[in-house]
Amino acid sequence: MTLRDVLGRSVRQWNKPGATLDVTDVPRGLHLLQLQTASGVTTRRVVLE
Repeated sequence: MTLRDVLGRSVRQWNKPGATLDVTDVPRGLHLLQLQTASGVTTRRVVLE
């Protein structure tokens, strides 16, 4: 799983299934959460407030 900023730069990565996503030090605003699975890649918009 990769968290990206709106410019597509990687902000944080998690490689462990079931990991807690600590985003306390990530700047607030719109981000893209990219999930990679065996069937492909899915990207979702998330807003950190």
